[in-house]
Amino acid sequence: MQRELVGRRKDLDHLVAWLGAPSSHAVAVELVGEPGIGKTALLDMALGELRGGSLARIAATAVEQRLTWTGLAQLVRAWPHGDVAALTRAQRRSLDAAIGLDDEPAEPGLVAGALASLLDHAAARGLVVLAVDDAHWLDEATAGVIAFAVRANRGRPVRLVSARRPVPSPLEPGRLVDPASFHSLVLSGLSTAAVHDLLSTSALQLTRPQLVHVHRATGGNPLHVIELARRVRDGEPVDDAVRQTSLESVIGQRVRSLPGAALTVLGAAALTATPTTAVLGRCFDDATLTDALIGAERAQLITVAGSTVRFVHPTVGAAAEAALGAVERSRLHRLLAEAVDDDERALHLDASTDGTDEGVADALDVAARSAWDRGAVEVGARRMTRAIERTPEASIDARWERRIALANMLLDLGAGRDAIDCIDVGSEASPPHDAELAARVVRIRATCRFHANDEATAARELSALVGTLPPGHPTRVDALVAQARMTVFLDVAQSVEVATMAAAEAPATGDQVLIDVTAACALSSRFLAGEPITMPSGATSDSRRLTASELLDELLLWSDDLERAEPAILDRIANAEQRGDLATVANISLQAADARMRRGDPRGALERSERALEVASVMDDRAWIANCHAWMSLANAYLSDVAAARRHLEAAARSTDELSLTDQVAVRSSIGIAALLGDDPSTAVASFRRAREVTLQLRLHDCNALPFRVQMVEALLAVDHLDEAREVSAELMRFATAAGRRRGISDAHRATALVAAAEGDLDRARSCIEAAIAEHDGLPGPLEGAWSRLVAGVIERRARKRAVARAYFEQARDACRAAGIEALARRADVELARTGGRASTDTGALTPAEAQVARLVVSGHTNVEVAALLHMSTKTVEANLTRIYRKLGVRSRTELAARAPS
Repeated sequence: MQRELVGRRKDLDHLVAWLGAPSSHAVAVELVGEPGIGKTALLDMALGELRGGSLARIAATAVEQRLTWTGLAQLVRAWPHGDVAALTRAQRRSLDAAIGLDDEPAEPGLVAGALASLLDHAAARGLVVLAVDDAHWLDEATAGVIAFAVRANRGRPVRLVSARRPVPSPLEPGRLVDPASFHSLVLSGLSTAAVHDLLSTSALQLTRPQLVHVHRATGGNPLHVIELARRVRDGEPVDDAVRQTSLESVIGQRVRSLPGAALTVLGAAALTATPTTAVLGRCFDDATLTDALIGAERAQLITVAGSTVRFVHPTVGAAAEAALGAVERSRLHRLLAEAVDDDERALHLDASTDGTDEGVADALDVAARSAWDRGAVEVGARRMTRAIERTPEASIDARWERRIALANMLLDLGAGRDAIDCIDVGSEASPPHDAELAARVVRIRATCRFHANDEATAARELSALVGTLPPGHPTRVDALVAQARMTVFLDVAQSVEVATMAAAEAPATGDQVLIDVTAACALSSRFLAGEPITMPSGATSDSRRLTASELLDELLLWSDDLERAEPAILDRIANAEQRGDLATVANISLQAADARMRRGDPRGALERSERALEVASVMDDRAWIANCHAWMSLANAYLSDVAAARRHLEAAARSTDELSLTDQVAVRSSIGIAALLGDDPSTAVASFRRAREVTLQLRLHDCNALPFRVQMVEALLAVDHLDEAREVSAELMRFATAAGRRRGISDAHRATALVAAAEGDLDRARSCIEAAIAEHDGLPGPLEGAWSRLVAGVIERRARKRAVARAYFEQARDACRAAGIEALARRADVELARTGGRASTDTGALTPAEAQVARLVVSGHTNVEVAALLHMSTKTVEANLTRIYRKLGVRSRTELAARAPS
């Protein structure tokens, strides 16, 4: 050990300090250096000096990077059995399936969740170190789950240390932790003095001139130095030794000096991921194998421990493989194909021949689907691509089957455009012979276009497919459902037509689940179109991604039937968390946040949104992240945390334009309401206008699923756009009346009341707001009812009925404060103070009304805007400002901004 330490003490101290730091957050360290520079030795020493905690290590190899989950298998073998046994059943089965211990398909999300849980369990006991040597050879599947698991445990004492050559690596530690928690250590060559010490400890003494010559030739690379010094010791002149200018050439010459049979055996060992005596024994006779291994071990090129054959350094294996001729290499691949398991067998068969070959293509197909089933989708896609290349042109249907499989794999990877190219390139060749296969090609092509945000083309292609099939055909009904779900992003009214047709034809298929799904799909489309619907009492569920129960749960939520919707949502979250299915947790948590907000519980909505954001960030899903930030902005706005609301609002707005149209409506609606609550009506109006524009474009006329128009009316009036407010209010009333849903009708009455009050028609305003309150009181939670009572109070105050106004304000305040809806409670306080009610005392010398005026002025609003926002005259605003200036001892808005209380 002392020998390897030569010249690396400072590097070792840095590495140990970074890994052993008492930080409770994740830390990542990366060692970078050329082959032979000493990365592995330094890593060994650093890990040996750490005390306590848990350690799991991977040593990747060049061959293993082409296989499935090889790194993960090493991790699981090193992990405490008790932690693995403590995983959920679903996580454990997916983990076992990934590493080949279970025949069930593995879900990539569950495999990633399993490793995240293992890190979490170990971190609860103390420091956890995850070490990856030769990370540039780590298989992509393992790299992906390590990245997921480390990101999911950023707030835990997890240490990721990787060593790689200066080439790209599938593992990028710097992207997995906070920038301040990432450290990179680039290893350079040893100094001349350190090289002298290294050779002294290795019994390889050189004269001073020889030492300088070797150091100059090697750049101080320790392994290169030792190899050249060994040759000089054995009698070779130093000038001849240093002519081998690279480490690879020096080791290559030593490998090629072996007898032919031994060189062939080493070549076979280099070609396989499992160089054991058992595997090699299936390729060579006992005498040949024994002599070869003994000779290579004596030459210090390999070590044999038990049945495992290991090269002393990866460059030895690379040299042994490079020494093989093309014919010999192909022969060894054929021999190895019969000696290894199915996962590796296909790769050897592929390397053993050129051109198209149905047998090789079949083997690659099996290996690709196996990798896909085991959750290594990228590996599966790469193998299926190769299978297509090796499939003979005459095997038309086989090529199409493989293109469909590849497209599905690419969709799983989120590569919608590549999936389209896969199918479109195939379309230039002969069409499938089998009619069902031809229909499946159209179906997958449409699905690819949909995932690439080309919904219009996808819907047209499905429509064409439907036209080729008889009514009631299962494939036709399935295509109609898909067409309806895609068309909802383009034209909700058209989606209704298609979904209704699917529901009418589904009974002819005799498939009850398909019947339920089509019926629920039709209900969902009609709901979004603003049509009145009747919810069924229940529905069957199925393991398909688009199930009737999930659609109906969503409809229950939009209908404000929280007594039925919320338990179902919470059950789905609990099941997903138990299974470790984080993607479902993120998705359903946003529905739970919506349910909590409809309950008038912004704190609960914030907690659900935070959970969703945590998972969405780990999965790096931009659409989910934007939606989460929008919900968090809205919840914080209701909680009166203006700074947090603004921060999340800005985060949501950054990627809104990249979302689907329906996601844009949801995000912009939340942004608009949060901005309105934060006294920023201009931002609110801009966001609401885009949301409304999209809903009209889509003919998405429902006012319950995405309610925002009543707040849009208030924001428009705040910036003095009365005519536009009238238009939106009338539109809201028209849609709400047609749908006949309580929330929409109550919002429409409140919007009409706001417009009537702005027009000075207080009698009409009073009548409308009373109708709004009656409807809102039938909704779950106090939120909408309180907002309507605030409007009612303002109307009554303008009518000089102060006692009635105070009663409304007190009801709104008490209900909101009890629910934690602090933004509206504070509005009620301000209104009470203006009507002669008890003033709040938490703003220093200013009354609540004065404090509200001061906040708006400091935010940059003009007197006219403040008057509109607070429903007072401009003269009243000016009088308030005069008192504010006098109380605070300021003479201008600039001084007010510097002196006013927060």
